[in-house]
Amino acid sequence: MHNRSPRQLAPACACRVVKVGGSLLDLPGLGHTLQTWLAAQPPLANLLVVGGGTLADQVRRLDQLYHLPGDAAHWLAIRAMDLNGYVLSHLVPGARWIPDCTAWTRDPTAAGQELWVLAVEPFLRHGEPAFRGRRLPCGWQVTSDSIAARVAAVCQATELVLLKSVDPAPQGAALSLSRAASLQWVDEFFPASAESLQRIRAVNLRDPAFAEVRLTA
Repeated sequence: MHNRSPRQLAPACACRVVKVGGSLLDLPGLGHTLQTWLAAQPPLANLLVVGGGTLADQVRRLDQLYHLPGDAAHWLAIRAMDLNGYVLSHLVPGARWIPDCTAWTRDPTAAGQELWVLAVEPFLRHGEPAFRGRRLPCGWQVTSDSIAARVAAVCQATELVLLKSVDPAPQGAALSLSRAASLQWVDEFFPASAESLQRIRAVNLRDPAFAEVRLTA
């Protein structure tokens, strides 16, 4: 059997990858707030990656308590992301749940404000290993921040936006990837996962003004 050469996805249209922090799942009116923010953005197809939030935190606590074998805790946390993603797909009208990050490129209607929510586990198990670029390790050093960055790199996204619950820096200020990681505002692998991305923004979705900061290399 011949090994397949790593490939890069050729997108059918420009897209924006949006990581929706799991901490936002308890935000009252999350669906409406997310719609409001999306409507204010330049028109692009949007691919959402949803964080694990409290469900992933519970997996972490169980792992600390029982020392789960191998990479079991990693994949349980990924499934927590998919559970939250499935819930979010029902909170925003028109959002479509997709099994892998390439599905939207095969959709001839992909344009404008189209909205997809990515099933993360199939992407990580079956899609991600086939693509060029730095692979994501299994472990707690990788969270939905790095996963969203890897999705953005694979999709050659126009930008990556991290929707968070807090401001990482004064509005309008730039924050380096390494500084963001040292502040534990993103995971420790994020600077490596996001190094090839040209545009990264972080937005506080709980702020009525949607305060944001640019993340730079």
